[in-house]
Amino acid sequence: MRHILKRFDVPAVSRWLILIAWMSVFLIYLLQSEAHPLLSTGIPPGPPTLARDAFFSTIHLLAYVVTTLLWVWVLITRLPFTRALGVTFVLVISMGFLTEVGQTLTPDRHFQLIDLAANTGGLCIGLGMWWGLNKLKTLSPLS
Repeated sequence: MRHILKRFDVPAVSRWLILIAWMSVFLIYLLQSEAHPLLSTGIPPGPPTLARDAFFSTIHLLAYVVTTLLWVWVLITRLPFTRALGVTFVLVISMGFLTEVGQTLTPDRHFQLIDLAANTGGLCIGLGMWWGLNKLKTLSPLS
């Protein structure tokens, strides 16, 4: 187990740079206009359908898993593990809500509860993954 975790042993400054790059691109995707995107999603515009909303919600969920994993990965260099989880929870849940509100300022975007639920689901999955990884690490005879 130790050799797997060693691969993620990156200096704190590099972790912050990776997080900042991810957050910059991620926030552009979350807040940009669908009709005139700054960064293309590769998904053609179309009317809202259940399948389209489910697809976008799945993308939200996966992106928030990655966001949560990155925030904890950065914060554990400075904070105890459980505090890093708590700070990540507050930051990511706030970001999820504020970006949904921010989408109301974009002409062709709007606040969606399903996206907020997907954001929260991604946050919970990401925190659960870190929690589980920490439990495996503490139970491993090699740690």
